[in-house]
Amino acid sequence: NDSWADVHLGLSCATAAEGNIEGCITESSKLLSILKLPGGVVLNNISDLARLYLLMGSKLRDDGRRAEALLALQTASLLNPHCSGTHKNLASIFEQSGEYERALRCYEKALLAAPSDGETFSLMSRCYERMGAQEAAVLCRRKAEELALSYH
Repeated sequence: NDSWADVHLGLSCATAAEGNIEGCITESSKLLSILKLPGGVVLNNISDLARLYLLMGSKLRDDGRRAEALLALQTASLLNPHCSGTHKNLASIFEQSGEYERALRCYEKALLAAPSDGETFSLMSRCYERMGAQEAAVLCRRKAEELALSYH
């Protein structure tokens, strides 16, 4: 089953890159069954489809299936590049594997989608700390605190 998930996730990503939404829908229904996720998902628009791939990617990440999670999240990003949650999930995968530069690029994309998201600045701060870039970490932490204060 794992190898079939790989195949269908790869096809999903390729069809999304081509703009073939029908192909993504077909692959998503196969993946729901393979990954044993609840069916009956209503897909009213591309954002719903992107959200479905985001959920698949999150589950696969939580299950320790990094490569598959990356494919699902990349598909979600191709379908809806303006979803900060997708970019934060991608960043967390890269950060966990020590790919801090890639993680930071994903966090930056998340900020483009949601510039007032203090959590993203906090996550960036942690990433900079892990890289040993203390000055950048402090700047991000301050921005996160500033945003948190503006909401209270």
